[in-house]
Amino acid sequence: MPKGKKKKGKKSVEPHVGVGMGGERDGEEYDPMESASVASIASSGGQASDTAASLAELGAGADASNQVDDLSAQEQFEEKLKDAIDGLIDKSAKTRLINLKNLNNALCKKYLPDFVTDRKITICDSLERCLKKGKGEEQVLAAVNMVLLCIQLGMGYESETIYNDIKPLLTTILLDKTASAKARASVSYTAY
Repeated sequence: MPKGKKKKGKKSVEPHVGVGMGGERDGEEYDPMESASVASIASSGGQASDTAASLAELGAGADASNQVDDLSAQEQFEEKLKDAIDGLIDKSAKTRLINLKNLNNALCKKYLPDFVTDRKITICDSLERCLKKGKGEEQVLAAVNMVLLCIQLGMGYESETIYNDIKPLLTTILLDKTASAKARASVSYTAY
């Protein structure tokens, strides 16, 4: 049927939605605060305290939603960090470089001692492998990440243990004449 023509004999009747005696709309509850303006609420003395309490509850709800957003952002950040750590053992050198950069950015961006402490062995082993097997930029980033790992762990036994374990490898790279100059320079900052 064409849009402009109507069927004869049938009239469309829309249901009437109005406000009943009890302040309720047909089919839904009526809240007088929905239709009140800010000025009318402020001018009425009795409802102002109720409004203030309502606004305080809304503010608390906003804080709660911000906390949920912050928590989900924290979880997303940790998930990306886990992916970067897992990618350090990839066969592709290009993928390892990308993950080393991601790990570097993450460790520089946030202080996460608990997260790093739980995964320190995995991170340390992956970085040590990158130092041994990698070339050039990979060794540079691995050495920098090793320093950042120790900073994240803080001053104490764990950092000292990691440093003492990795120092012979760093010394070997430093004394290796075939290693790139950038790698040797980066390792020298890390080792001494």
